[in-house]
Amino acid sequence: MHFKDYVNLVEMNIQEPINYYEASQHSSWKVAMESEIESIHKNKTCELMELLAGKNPITSKWVFKVKKTSNVEVDKLKIKLVARGFQQCKELYFHETFAPTVKWPTIHIVVAITSKNH
Repeated sequence: MHFKDYVNLVEMNIQEPINYYEASQHSSWKVAMESEIESIHKNKTCELMELLAGKNPITSKWVFKVKKTSNVEVDKLKIKLVARGFQQCKELYFHETFAPTVKWPTIHIVVAITSKNH
């Protein structure tokens, strides 16, 4: 969601929060977090399930970034909810985590290099 879609002019000097509580104090960050949660649900990125007895969950963390244009104006707020995978035990379900991310320019470059070399 682009910053200009939901920002109040009063908040133009917006700072990157360091945690959820700090972000939740500003309407523009709250809207961006809601948008991220909607995206997670829409894309079925994860599913909620009951925690098995005696198991510890892998926690998550919000990452907040302000993206700016070349003339230093705020373009959009970038928010991601990420799993803290370092908490995962190596022997237990270690190979079941899968988070594919790729950008189209990367695919284009790989295809171009492959077609050139064959």
